[in-house]
Parts: sequence; structure tokens; C-alpha cells
Amino acid sequence: MYSHEYCDELEKGWLTFSDLLIHSNNYRDAEEVLQKCLKYNFNCGKAEEYLGMIYEKNKELENASMHYQKAWDLNRGKAPTVGYRLASIHLKTKNFVQCIEVCKKVLETYPDFAKIEKEVYSKARGSLRP
Repeated sequence: MYSHEYCDELEKGWLTFSDLLIHSNNYRDAEEVLQKCLKYNFNCGKAEEYLGMIYEKNKELENASMHYQKAWDLNRGKAPTVGYRLASIHLKTKNFVQCIEVCKKVLETYPDFAKIEKEVYSKARGSLRP
């Protein structure tokens, strides 16, 4: 039963439980737990990020992109791992301009995040050139 008195603890519990379910490849149950989390806190960026991970693992890239974008927006573009995942999805779906925009935003805030520059940004820039 949900109680506002314990909302933070419940959210942390749901996120931890869904993380365990994701790592055990139990995506359907993890999605149910995450939807419950979002029912009570629709601004939970971590739940959106985890849903993006589930959809990405299931090769549903459009849904993954949607959830990563929500997580990115909820974190105000300040979560580099979410930015990396969002940019990677944009690269996979050949949305190179969006990919580059996200990479630039991540590198603006985290200039030492070499992984995004090497694995995503340079590939997206190279794909724009004829």
C-alpha cells in the first residue's frame, strides 16, 4: 500500500528491485515495477532511464529513445550516462543531427567524457559527411 510518508523509500525500493530484475533479464516484471514507480512519481528520471534500457535490450529503439529522452529532459541534460544512451540510440536509428546535439550537450558539461566522443560523436559526424 502506498503512503506519502514513505514515498521516497518506496521509490528507492522499486528502482532497486527493477534494477535487479533487469540484470536477471526479467524485463516484463521490471517494466511493471517501473510503471508503478512512475504512477506515483511521473518525474522519476531513473525509472524512465531503466525503461529505456529495457526497450533497448528488446531492440525496440523508438520506445527506448522516447524513454531516454524523457529521462534526459527530467535530468535537465545533466546526466552523462543518459545522454550517452540517448545519443547511442540516435546513432543506431540514423538520427545523426540529434545524436550530435546530445553529444555536444554532454561534452559541454562533461568535457572529459571521452567515451561519448570516441564511440558516438565521431561516428555521427562521420556519417553526415558524403
